[in-house]
Amino acid sequence: MSLPEMRDALAGLVIPEGVWPNADERFEPWTLLALSVAELEAQIRQRRGRVDYHASHALRDAWADALLSRPIARVFAETPSLLTDMFAFGRHLEESGFVRWIDRFREVAEHVVALVEPETVQRCFATPHPETQKLLWESVRKKMPQRGARKLGGWGGAVCFCELLKKGLPRWCWAGSIPPFDDSLLQYILEPTFDSFDEYHPHLRDKDADQGRLCIAVAERLTLEELCYQNSDGRSALSYAIECFPRHGANHPPSMQIWKEVRDVIKENMVQRFRAETGPLQNLASALQRLRREALSSRFDECDLDDYKDVMASWDEHLRSLAADGHAPADSAILQGLGGV
Repeated sequence: MSLPEMRDALAGLVIPEGVWPNADERFEPWTLLALSVAELEAQIRQRRGRVDYHASHALRDAWADALLSRPIARVFAETPSLLTDMFAFGRHLEESGFVRWIDRFREVAEHVVALVEPETVQRCFATPHPETQKLLWESVRKKMPQRGARKLGGWGGAVCFCELLKKGLPRWCWAGSIPPFDDSLLQYILEPTFDSFDEYHPHLRDKDADQGRLCIAVAERLTLEELCYQNSDGRSALSYAIECFPRHGANHPPSMQIWKEVRDVIKENMVQRFRAETGPLQNLASALQRLRREALSSRFDECDLDDYKDVMASWDEHLRSLAADGHAPADSAILQGLGGV
């Protein structure tokens, strides 16, 4: 859509010089992801005291066409920070309540990250920064800073996050933790928010399949220490995954099957990572003991504890095998403490 056509659709709304669409995206592509575009949308929505849907849709569609018409791989390679600008743009849209933009924005963002080169991703996120980490996580899921509170939103960035992972997104973006509860990304996604419509099944409408696929992608990349990590509540990702897809009294709808896969992938990788270790025996035994304490302090039914037992039985077997084979010193006091739950 040309600028004169845009001006007609916007019905005389003044667009400052240098603010897209009163800027040439061919030479200034960053203007397409400047917050001033979203602020222009806010002016459209409230013009004459009502929402002007025609103008809003015209701006949205022209914006999407303009961005997608650019040579994405080259433009983002020349200015890698445009990736973080795009995530910030999505957050601003979501926080401003521009729901008519969100679906189209998400489609555009997914198209962009599919085209950018791995080197661009790694350059953009080369320097660790807590606010950038938060920006990425909140694109997937935004929560109030209290346990059991309602979620605040997120613009549905899980597919984009997965694609960035495939292209070498640095570990600090997804393998650390964030305040206030020192949650890992798995814990951050899996821990339920309060759903006033179904307080006894808080996971049912709390998450979507794209978030489940992101959990699987992350779990497959974590180390043993990261998989076993416990947040400030003393819970590991496995604890939340069991809660998300319990065995006890389970009659799960098809939409929840992805969370069974998440639970099983976390378990499988905990087992595989542990069995790849050859010592020190004391450290491995300590990891087993921590997991046992977590299981004993949980409120799960006996059948749900089977998921813990599956992991601990494999770990116990591996520890005893290491001691028997002489790969690690056989400390009888340690081995005597390796009982079941």
